[in-house]
Amino acid sequence: MAQVNKYIYDRNTDQYNTLLIVDYDQQRIENATIAAHLLTEINAKNYPAFSKYLDQRNHAKRYRINRILEYLRSSDRNSLNPDTDPLFVICEDEETAEAMKAYTCIPYQRLTELYGGSNSTYAQVINFMLLAGMIEKHDISRYRNQGSWLAEEAYKHMKQNGYQRPAVYYHLPKWNQETLAAAEELASDRVRLRTLLNIIDAAGLEEAQQRYDTDRRSKKDVEEARAIIDRIAAQAILTNGYTTQREIITQLRQTRRKCLRKLKLKQLIKDYTRVLCDKYCWRYARPTAEQIEKWNLRKRNGEPNLSWIISPEGAKRA
Repeated sequence: MAQVNKYIYDRNTDQYNTLLIVDYDQQRIENATIAAHLLTEINAKNYPAFSKYLDQRNHAKRYRINRILEYLRSSDRNSLNPDTDPLFVICEDEETAEAMKAYTCIPYQRLTELYGGSNSTYAQVINFMLLAGMIEKHDISRYRNQGSWLAEEAYKHMKQNGYQRPAVYYHLPKWNQETLAAAEELASDRVRLRTLLNIIDAAGLEEAQQRYDTDRRSKKDVEEARAIIDRIAAQAILTNGYTTQREIITQLRQTRRKCLRKLKLKQLIKDYTRVLCDKYCWRYARPTAEQIEKWNLRKRNGEPNLSWIISPEGAKRA
């Protein structure tokens, strides 16, 4: 972030304090420039889901995000810092100054006047950016900070422009590879994304973010549970020649892993068995007559047990 350092001598502490004169407009312009460059590098090879999201319907969303970044790069914009004087702030180090955020009002109506489209198209794109951490939102009407400096600016902006509600301010952070990875993850599940965007409109960003975080934890738990299933099934086949869904569930419960606590194990196994067998070229079916004899798969009354088993016998060959 652009800044100028000055040093002020403090007689009480016998040391110099650093006065950082921070240019928040320059912070906004620099961050928007970096983001615009990174956006040009998004393609189907490195970020397939995010690229598809951006470029569907004639590159509509890529165009909208570029226009938002173009709006933020303009020197005509005015960025504010909500917690300090907008220009002068005393900091002990550059890291503290860097953490201070420049907020900018981005009216949807102004975007449509400059670049076309509609309020709803820009709202949808910004909602995606909010969930992915590509932009941050400070909505005065949703927080109890009516006496804050930024709140005063928001109400002043409302009165000057004849709006019905206080202005909403946004902070554009510096994008990096983690930012793009978060966008890729969010775009990879279109059904979930649609649900989350609807939640934002109905219940607000905080509710959608909580739901998203819960979904991500659940997804991670499922991936970890599937890895455990792989090991259990492989060990059972190596030892006994075959295994069953019931035996896998029994072994899962005995592991007592944290990731399994909130999962429905029967449904997990039901959904994953076919995928598991395809992955390792195993067979999931009723046992053959040969398998019944080989492993003595019989009920207590001596009749053959025809319950489905997982085995490498008769498996597909890659």
